[in-house]
Amino acid sequence: MNREAGGRPDDRDAWEPYPEDYRDSNSPGYRDPDQPRRRERVAEVADRPAITAPRIALVIAVVGSLVFLALAIVARNIPLLASAAAVVGIVFVALAAVGGRGTWRAATDGRNRRALGLAVGGGLAAILGLASLAMAIDLALIWGR
Repeated sequence: MNREAGGRPDDRDAWEPYPEDYRDSNSPGYRDPDQPRRRERVAEVADRPAITAPRIALVIAVVGSLVFLALAIVARNIPLLASAAAVVGIVFVALAAVGGRGTWRAATDGRNRRALGLAVGGGLAAILGLASLAMAIDLALIWGR
């Protein structure tokens, strides 16, 4: 690698797409320049069904936990409210994890708009889930007095 007087590589070496390790066929990092950088997915994006069992389970869990929270608020029972907040927190943290996985898959498929939407939605779900878990802990501490 050629270096200038300041110790930096010149532009040709710094921006070279295949460094020396990738060109040496005996190196563990060897990559053929014609080889694709990522493997193709088995199913095409258009072939995936829109409604799947995990999506249905998540929708049922979100609706059920919010109904449980509403019933706990109407009942004005602190232990019931603490357990409802814990259930809502667990469901929304799971929703955030699924959103993170969906973000990663959309980003690797090159669907940037979908990846951004899933990242924002997953972040909001994580905030709601962790806030609900914090509320459940606070209510449990109040109930324990």
